Amino acid sequence: MEPASLDLLQMEDQLLQYELQMLTAVVKTQIAKTDIQKILPQSELLDHEE
Repeated sequence: MEPASLDLLQMEDQLLQYELQMLTAVVKTQIAKTDIQKILPQSELLDHEE
């Protein structure tokens, strides 16, 4: 395998790792929002929405 091809594969791997981290962060954010909604009364949530 040529060095340029290896570099491209490494860059693609890094991009996939980054995208996976972003998706994981989105999922964790949604889980946290759901957990907060279970704890706080609905009226308090409406007061703080933008």
